Amino acid sequence: MQTSNDKFRSVIALGSNLEPRMVALQKALDLWRGHENIEFIAVGRVYETEPEPKPGFTFDTDFLNTCLAVDTSLSAVELIGVCKEIEHSCGRDLAKEYKSKTGDRVIDCDLIFHGDTVVEEVDVNVPHPRWASRIFVVLPLNDIRDYLTEWQREEVAQAVRNLNPKKIIAPYGTLRNCVAREPLREQT
Repeated sequence: MQTSNDKFRSVIALGSNLEPRMVALQKALDLWRGHENIEFIAVGRVYETEPEPKPGFTFDTDFLNTCLAVDTSLSAVELIGVCKEIEHSCGRDLAKEYKSKTGDRVIDCDLIFHGDTVVEEVDVNVPHPRWASRIFVVLPLNDIRDYLTEWQREEVAQAVRNLNPKKIIAPYGTLRNCVAREPLREQT
């Protein structure tokens, strides 16, 4: 489903585990807010979690994570390109990461939802194939559920129901300028 003006309600997950982590998340959020093809809608609270194990990679610190909702007329492939641009603008160097075998990231941007579309291509899978099993995505997504499409809200509600209650964590903090518009539920 698209929102008004043929735009997709999309969700981006952000993560950082290199200090200053909150500054990196805020910078990425500000870049998303300022992008000419993106209309910022809302951002969830920030949660701190341990890194997901990645064979052959090491991590020095825990991650701070959040999710943001945006409207865009860009395709999923184009939006992933914006993710890479923002990562680069925040100082992420993929070649250096792979060479050093560190999983540490100044910023990581992942496309979780792109409207209610399903995209399965070689380098593009939307919805993100592992989002529902990642507490660091589910919790901030749940924070902004009222800004999501009906289908996205249902998916998030199911993911929340599937969470192990013992693993639910308190928010770490919030970013500036968290809401730009009223929730979708109140608009329809």
